[in-house]
Amino acid sequence: MLKHHWKFISLSVVITLMGVFFIFIIYANLVIIKKSDKIVFPADVPTSTVGLIFGGGLNADGTPNEMLTDRIVEGVALYKTGKVSILMMTGDDGKRYQNEVDAMKKAAMSFGVPENKIILDRHGYRTYESCYREANIFGFTEVIAVSQAFHLPRIIYLCENFGIKTIGVAADLHSYGGDLAWMKFREVGARLKAWWQIKITHPLPMVLE
Repeated sequence: MLKHHWKFISLSVVITLMGVFFIFIIYANLVIIKKSDKIVFPADVPTSTVGLIFGGGLNADGTPNEMLTDRIVEGVALYKTGKVSILMMTGDDGKRYQNEVDAMKKAAMSFGVPENKIILDRHGYRTYESCYREANIFGFTEVIAVSQAFHLPRIIYLCENFGIKTIGVAADLHSYGGDLAWMKFREVGARLKAWWQIKITHPLPMVLE
């Protein structure tokens, strides 16, 4: 009898913890999704100094994958129309997975952006770290952030919490197939993590330089 009693208590605790966890997920996602109202069409982008382009992975041959290429293309368009005067590429330098930032720079230059108009943040290993570093290492106070629409609310939420006035421009130039569905699913957990880091843990980036 006592054994069944403890099993019931254990099950109740597990169900309660799961319920609390899902409440946190829902709350964090609602808070961050509200930042979607800061995503604008390219024609409506206010003039700013920095176009902040986030890494998004490379192909096997070291070139930017489809999602990342679209981010670069959209960023280059902002530069060429005078909406931004500098492009900041933030991502992995190869110390963790792939050298995204040099591939991003090479691609932007191939589209006609002068080398002296491109800055590299070589230690933007995660979105949180990129936003932290852009505020605290590079000293940016406002940016035009470029990524896919599913990613932008989290970028805006993080950058704003580090004191950066942020407008988002969606680089959804293709459908991306199953990759997009997976990324949207993953983003649900990533939003909870971002909220938790801002409100609870306040971690420092891997590299502070």
